[in-house]
Amino acid sequence: MATKARIGLLTKNHTAQTIEIAYEGYPEYTGELLKKHFKSSKEIRALLQKGDIIQLEDSLDKIEHDDLQGNAQQHRFIGDISQLAEDTLADYIYLFQESDRTWYLLEEGEMKNI
Repeated sequence: MATKARIGLLTKNHTAQTIEIAYEGYPEYTGELLKKHFKSSKEIRALLQKGDIIQLEDSLDKIEHDDLQGNAQQHRFIGDISQLAEDTLADYIYLFQESDRTWYLLEEGEMKNI
């Protein structure tokens, strides 16, 4: 069964760019890969340029674009970040916050450090 996830870059001006992952989105896999291999805004922007992907890997050259899905989505929100969870069927939402260079998991409307 597919474990969908969404990966995003949260900017200082309350915008987020996100992509969807079709498989293996759970924290023990995707969360760990993000923490270990995608540590800078530059690396994350390069990942987001790929658009929706099948599964996260430890390097950009191993990652396959999901042709059935699409390109990265732009979100603008005012106030509550939980708005990002409203338009997705993803089981997990990972956000890299530019202001503190940290990965978070958005759960029940709260940002939890991963």
